[in-house]
Amino acid sequence: VFRQANYDVVTDLPNRFFFTTRFRSLLDAALRIQSPVTVIFIDLDRFKWVNDTFGHSVGDALLAEAGARIRNAVEERALVCRFGGDEFIVALHQSRETVEQSKIVEYLLRELAEPFRILQHEIRLSASIGISSFPQDGEPILPCIMQKTVVVMLMSFMKGICMSVYKGSCSWIMCFARE
Repeated sequence: VFRQANYDVVTDLPNRFFFTTRFRSLLDAALRIQSPVTVIFIDLDRFKWVNDTFGHSVGDALLAEAGARIRNAVEERALVCRFGGDEFIVALHQSRETVEQSKIVEYLLRELAEPFRILQHEIRLSASIGISSFPQDGEPILPCIMQKTVVVMLMSFMKGICMSVYKGSCSWIMCFARE
């Protein structure tokens, strides 16, 4: 019953409910030891096209593979979850600066840009990514952090780039070429 309530059936990653519960613990620990927590929100671009073109079984297999790539691209202690649909979220409890965070994101983008070989299909995707960190970017409240992270992810998508980073009252944007 615990597994059904807390894990995604398609990707075998923790789900949104599990993330919300665990993230509060990460924030509490960050406050105690005064260490930052970074949230990376990942949205797979053109995923609806995959489902519409190849069917839901191929889409599900692609989500499972994307989840595995994301899990393998980040530190072992990172919390990686399928947030819903074609969205994933990563929480890193660390002392890394934005430069190192951007290297993690650059690696994530490269991994997700590699062709997915699902059944007889070779599928290429890109991803839009938003990053926000506590305490640098504001209040230790999940909705606040999530809102900032999702907003910068949407900014990156609308501008046709792959990653935006929330920094205070503005956004810092890193550009990567999309295929």
